[in-house]
Amino acid sequence: MTIDAVDKSRASVELSRQAPILIVFALFASGFLYFMERRDSHWMQMMERSDVTADLRIEQCHAVQIESAKAMESFSKALQVHALAFNEVSIRLEAISARKQ
Repeated sequence: MTIDAVDKSRASVELSRQAPILIVFALFASGFLYFMERRDSHWMQMMERSDVTADLRIEQCHAVQIESAKAMESFSKALQVHALAFNEVSIRLEAISARKQ
């Protein structure tokens, strides 16, 4: 047996002793990487849901603003009609009171 063969056999014996530790370390590292990937995936899904919710809220806000603007225009027209009617009633009342005097 040569020195190289003895060194190789010692190295293989040492490697066989360390193999369980290396396997456990590899399992631990792959488990940690799997956990990180799942966490990132979950976080991205939450962000996508949040973005969709924000977009829906913005659309709803714009719809409410449009409806509010239409309501304000209708209210303004109604006030103008009431002001004209009140002005006409005032003129008629003045005319009636002028006839009585």
